[in-house]
Order: sequence, then C-alpha cells, then structure tokens
Amino acid sequence: MRVIKNLIATLPILVVSMAATESFAGGARTDVTSGVAPLEAALTLAQTPSKKTAGVDTLLVLREKTDSIEAVNLSAIFGRKPKDPLDLVASVGREDILKAAASAPASNYLRVNLRTSPILGTKHIAAGTNYVAHQEEAGIHSGFLFPKISEPTPFISQVKAASRALMDYEVELCFRFQDDVDSIADFESSIKGFFICGDMSDRAELLRKVDVDDLASGIGFTDAKSGDDRFPVGPYTVVPVDWRQFVESVDLHTTVNGELRQQSPASKMIKKADELVVDILDNGQKNLWLYKGDQLPLIENSYIGKDTAILTGTPEGVIYDGISLWSKIVWGTQWAVSFGFLDGSVVSYVIEKTIQEGFSSKNYLQPGDQVILGGTYLGSINLSIVE
Repeated sequence: MRVIKNLIATLPILVVSMAATESFAGGARTDVTSGVAPLEAALTLAQTPSKKTAGVDTLLVLREKTDSIEAVNLSAIFGRKPKDPLDLVASVGREDILKAAASAPASNYLRVNLRTSPILGTKHIAAGTNYVAHQEEAGIHSGFLFPKISEPTPFISQVKAASRALMDYEVELCFRFQDDVDSIADFESSIKGFFICGDMSDRAELLRKVDVDDLASGIGFTDAKSGDDRFPVGPYTVVPVDWRQFVESVDLHTTVNGELRQQSPASKMIKKADELVVDILDNGQKNLWLYKGDQLPLIENSYIGKDTAILTGTPEGVIYDGISLWSKIVWGTQWAVSFGFLDGSVVSYVIEKTIQEGFSSKNYLQPGDQVILGGTYLGSINLSIVE
C-alpha cells in the first residue's frame, strides 16, 4: 500500500480546462436567448455579400427573427464597403449611424447569408482558466495566455471529430480592435468589437503535450486548440458604448443536442479585457510558447494587430472533467505491477489510459452531435459534428 501511495503522490493534478461543479443557481439566468442590444447601448453589426457589386455590405442589425434579421444597410446609405465593419463606425461615427437607423427603411436578410468579417487573420490570443470556478476546478490558481493559430470559420459550419481527437467545446467572449493597439491608452480609445466564438479543443493532444509541471505555462494549449475547425466565429460584431457595462450584461451558454452544458455570466471572468491587453503587451513578444515544436510569441510586433482576436476564456461545463483519484490509484498500480516503468513514466501511462477511456466512453463530441454556442446580444454559433 505504501508503494501505491508513493506512486499516486508522484502524479500531477493533470486537470486542464475542466468542467466545474458550480451550480447555475444563485441568480444566474436559465434562458439561452440572444436578442439584439438596444441601440442606445451598442451597435450590432453584421456583413452580407453585396447584391449589386463586389465585396460585402455592412448591416446595422435591429432585431432577430427565426431565420433572418431585420437590418439597415449602412453600406448602401453611406456608400462604404469596408472589409471591417469597425472601419465604417470609425469613418461615419456612431451618431450618424443612429440617425440613419431612425430614418432609413429596414430590410430582412437571411441569417445563413451573413458572413464572418474578412479582416480576421489566423493568429489570435487566448486566455486560459480565466473564470473562478474553472480555475479552482483545474487546480491552477492563476490565469495564462497562449497563441491560437486558426482561420476563423462561419457561425454555421462543421467540426470534424477526427478518430485520433477527443473533441471538446468551449464558448468564449471575444473582442478585437478597429486599429492596432500598442498601449492601454490605445485600448481605451480604440473602437472595440465584441463577438461570440468557439475555442474547440482536442483533449488528447492537450494531455500529451501539456507541461504537467507547470500547467499555467500555456504549453500544449496551442497545439490542442489550433488548426482547422477550431475557431468558429459568431454572426455579429457588437460595438458597445461602454464595454465594461456590456460585458456585465452578457451570459454565455453552450448546448449539445439541446442539453445545456455551459452557462455563466461573462462578468465572472477574472481578468477583464483591459487587463488581458496589459498582459499581452507586457509579455507578448517573448518566445515562451510552442506550436508544432517551434517556439513562438503571442505577438510578433510591439502591438496587437487589428486582425487579431482575443479570446477571454471559457466558463465551467466543458466535457473534460479531470482524472479521478480512483483512476490514478488503479492505473498507477497497473503501471507498477506490469513493470511499466521499463517503458515510461507513471504520468505518461496515466495520460494514455485517460485518453483511451475518453475514446471508449464516447463522452466527447461525436459525429451527428449538434452544438450551439451563444451569448446575450451576440447571436449564436451552430456546429454540426462530422467524421
């Protein structure tokens, strides 16, 4: 028994992006509706292909319907077709947009025709364990950042559940800027766009590459969360009058096949948007992270590019729920009695057993699953899981 206890004592926590057990009680809303933010609080922008000319039209969304939106075509009114809807806000101004909304006729636009802003690039920045319940469950008592290398995919799209991947969901509040940001003063003055996004994750890849001695290093997260189908983006870019008040109003949610899996106020994030920006600017140029074996920084220059999205972290409720003490005891004993130490460490053995159990349990996303990620005033992302 002493040998087994010693073996278990050598195992790290190995809990990464775990599902928290905090109840939805205590005042949290139980609805998963989105709606559109009041115009006096925020501009809700969307883009759709132009019908008469090349490029995309920027729309001011007034209300949602079942399969469509009612919106005013700002590009038609102001004769501007920027790739980035935030550029139109910068050039025209909020007041003139509001005047247009009050006088111009609104039209219906099919939701399926809305497009992700082409301004978004492929190099983004994500925050890990940035919610209290998620952090406590993970046993990581500080948040961290990591690069996410992914091309954004539409809000109605497919995610491949590859045979070697344990695919998991994460709903997140994202934001970006109308111009490059290289100081907190830039952050405060810049036009900011908030949107819903998904940080899809391969838990098998994460478990194999995470630094078990320093979970908060962010090592392993870039490999597990980058690549195809890993960064779905919502249909709206919301420009609030007061970003702090806006974040306070947002509830995030995830459903899988109609079952509510995640629900949390975005206000529960530990580090807010401005604090994340300070951390990125202070440490972003250091080559502290790995992707496919190569070292890389969060930002290549001294600023956060306007094509960069910042993911603010996911709340509790993801599929991965850690490694139980009982599993550690059983698998640690198996490792010892089978002379597993001749082939590798007990940590590697337990990790591989955890991954095998993940595949056999079929608890992770499976072909045919329907996943909806959403947030108040941000619309929703509809994902179909395929082979």
